[in-house]
Amino acid sequence: MAKDIGIIFVFVFSISGICLYKWIAIYNKIKTMNLIKCKVTDVINRTTYQNNIYDFHYSYIVNSEEYGTSDRLMFYIL
Repeated sequence: MAKDIGIIFVFVFSISGICLYKWIAIYNKIKTMNLIKCKVTDVINRTTYQNNIYDFHYSYIVNSEEYGTSDRLMFYIL
């Protein structure tokens, strides 16, 4: 009985250690990110039966080059 509890404890402790390691890695990556300013260039409103869905298009400048993106590319489920 004690052997089974020991195996379960080691298994759960290993999973919690892996999750803590991943959380620290994500936290450090977010902490070192550089914020950029962007402008909303276009807003598309899609009206459905239950709610409104807004699709934003952004433009931003990084290293003297202008880029554009939208929520459609980030959240393709919408």
